[in-house]
Amino acid sequence: LGRDPLAPSLLLPTHSEPSLNAALLERALLAAFPAYPPPVAVLLSEQLILSASAARPISRAMLQDWLANGGEVKP
Repeated sequence: LGRDPLAPSLLLPTHSEPSLNAALLERALLAAFPAYPPPVAVLLSEQLILSASAARPISRAMLQDWLANGGEVKP
């Protein structure tokens, strides 16, 4: 997923381009889903729109710890 400079609140697939203007799509999605704090990820193949506001960077150590714990998230 990547960001279009004209629609910074959206995370869009980088392998395709929306058929709508990205800024118009951003405005429409934010209006349609006001409970989803930006950035909003648009996953076309899964037909999902979700908030990525709680996403955090992943470090190698964090990923290794996650794998060592069987994929469970620590609080």
